[in-house]
This record gives sequence, structure tokens and C-alpha cells, in this order.
Amino acid sequence: WQASSGEAFCLPEVPASGPTPAFLRAIAEARKEEQLVHELTQILGSSLDLDETLSEFARRLHGHIDFQTLVLFLRHGEKLEAAFIEGEHYPLFHDLSLQRGSGITAGVAASLRPVMNVAPTEDPIEHRNPVSARSLKSAMIIPLDGPNGVVGTLNLYSGRQMAFQHSHLSLLMSIASKLAVSVENSAR
Repeated sequence: WQASSGEAFCLPEVPASGPTPAFLRAIAEARKEEQLVHELTQILGSSLDLDETLSEFARRLHGHIDFQTLVLFLRHGEKLEAAFIEGEHYPLFHDLSLQRGSGITAGVAASLRPVMNVAPTEDPIEHRNPVSARSLKSAMIIPLDGPNGVVGTLNLYSGRQMAFQHSHLSLLMSIASKLAVSVENSAR
């Protein structure tokens, strides 16, 4: 390039390797999250068999969020019942039914406000298996609000303290309504 005064104009050299600027990492993460949202939305819209759909959903989600157990609680009258469980703590949640107003999961369903990194033992699970319940250190609970009202909650559990990040919450909230509609459609 030639500058107007006849002097050579050079662009600065960009190092071939080295740390990636923060804004480029942020763009890459946003694209990755967008792709995952697209994949999860396709999974949720692809089948009427809820168990197959949720198994694939959990498998894909596990590749991006570190969790030990995923539980889908569905509302049946005044109760929330564990309708789908995937992961290490299946026995702890199998046939679990939560009364309205009992514990954090029922609170999320009632308020429609998600929670992140709460103690899983804020739900009445400890009596079922104290050792297993105490091994869980963090829960993220997302309300599922469909066109016909509250469907239930999606709960992720981890054995690590503060296991979940705001990006995980954002991801799950972005697909929560699609999951609620898939659950409602499967009940028809």
C-alpha cells in the first residue's frame, strides 16, 4: 500500500500463535451456544416419544454442561413427580413425588423463577438415601411453563459446589419453552 504522501503504509503483524483475544473467545462461545440451542431445539421437535427425546437431549446437553443427574419433574395436580431421570442418582429420584410448597423444586414451579447452584437437599430427598443425597452439592432448576400453564421443572444435579454457570442457565432458559411444549405434546 502507498500512503498519499508516497510513504509505504504497513499493517501491523498479527502473531501466528499466542493468546486469543477475549472478544474472539466470546464470539466463539456464543456461536457454540447458538449451535447447541439449535441442536437441542431440533431434538425436542423431532419425536413424539418423550423418553427417546429426553435421552438424546440429556446426552447432547451432557457434552456441554457437567452434571451427574438430570430429572424432569412433571406437574400432576398439586404434585411434581419425577417423570424422567438420567444419570448416576437414578435411585434417589425414582418415584419421587413432591408436594406443592415442599422444597426448592416446587418453589421454582410456583414462582417460575430458575435457581442455580442451590443445595439439592433443599428438596426432601435426604430421607431416601442420605449418603447419595449429600453427595450432590449443586442443583440448577428451570421452570417449564407451557401454553397451558406450568408443566414442571428441569433439574440438573452435580456433585461439585457451584458447578453451574450463568451461561448454562441462559442455555437452558432459551430452550425451556420448547421443552415445555414437547412435554405437553407428548401427553396428548
